[in-house]
Amino acid sequence: SAFASTDDRHVGEGYPALPLPPPSHPHPQPSAPPLPPSVPAPPAELGGTALLDGLFGPSPTSGAAAVPPWAAAPTPTTLAGASSAVVIPPVVPPALRQPPPPPPPASTEAGVESGFAVPPVVPPSARMPPPHCAVSCNCSARQLVPPSAASAVPVPSTHAATASQPGYKLRRLLLPSNLTERFLDIARPNTQRNVETCAILAGRLLRDELHVTHLIVPSQTGSSDQCGTTDEGEEDACMYHVENDLITLGWIHTHPSQMCFFSSVDLHTQCGYQSMLEEAIGIVLSPNSSPSVGIFQLTHPAGLREVQQCTEKGFHPFHQRNGPHAGNGVYNECNHVITTASVSVQVVDLRK
Repeated sequence: SAFASTDDRHVGEGYPALPLPPPSHPHPQPSAPPLPPSVPAPPAELGGTALLDGLFGPSPTSGAAAVPPWAAAPTPTTLAGASSAVVIPPVVPPALRQPPPPPPPASTEAGVESGFAVPPVVPPSARMPPPHCAVSCNCSARQLVPPSAASAVPVPSTHAATASQPGYKLRRLLLPSNLTERFLDIARPNTQRNVETCAILAGRLLRDELHVTHLIVPSQTGSSDQCGTTDEGEEDACMYHVENDLITLGWIHTHPSQMCFFSSVDLHTQCGYQSMLEEAIGIVLSPNSSPSVGIFQLTHPAGLREVQQCTEKGFHPFHQRNGPHAGNGVYNECNHVITTASVSVQVVDLRK
């Protein structure tokens, strides 16, 4: 048998023809109803234009309540090529948009920014100078005053009180009770010839205390009112510090024929040490005067600042304007030093 397919249904022989059902719709239907000529105002809670109500008829609540001005529907805009008015959602210009929340105000307190502590920045001119090992006393030769000693500012500590200023505190410095005696023995040949001798006090930090454990005597030159290390002596002393993991804690020198006091040159030498370590001390031994032993420091901050800012060289009487002895406002006797037999000292004589 053969089958044929046309617009009208045909069936094979022997089968009756069935009538086709009439179409359910006499005319073609669009996929959606046409837009109405106008669109009602959108509900306030939507914040823009709602087309759903316009598609299927007016909203039952349209016009029932007053619409606030900010939610009112804009004037319909006719798009090019459109057969009816289409409402475009309102566009908020940038100038009227909600600005972002401002950042928290920065604190005006020094060292604080936006609520976070900012450590102070120390300029290079105020940073600590590198340690120097050489010493000098009343010396017209090379001095142990670091190049930046005039601008160096020691870091304050919070330990044993000192007489420099009420409330100013230092760590305790333990000094062997036999140190001065041993140094006088080493310096005796020079003392008998009326020549000054100098040495370096070195040690370590133990249990938050500074212990003087080494007495280093570098190669040096001297006379009746001055002494100073040679270049080779300074290098040897510095190398010994590094090899034995020592820190410089101060200096010591003799006054064979003078009183026990700090001269103007001694003050500048002490300034070099104290600018690097605030607990650093200077010891003067005057075996032919009384008192014969003095353990001194520049006052803090007045004396230290005065000498740091001084540009004079050699002997100059300005710092002794209130007298040459301790308590003149520039330097004082130390009271953070404790002499004890519990600490032993090792003498290192590097003189050639």
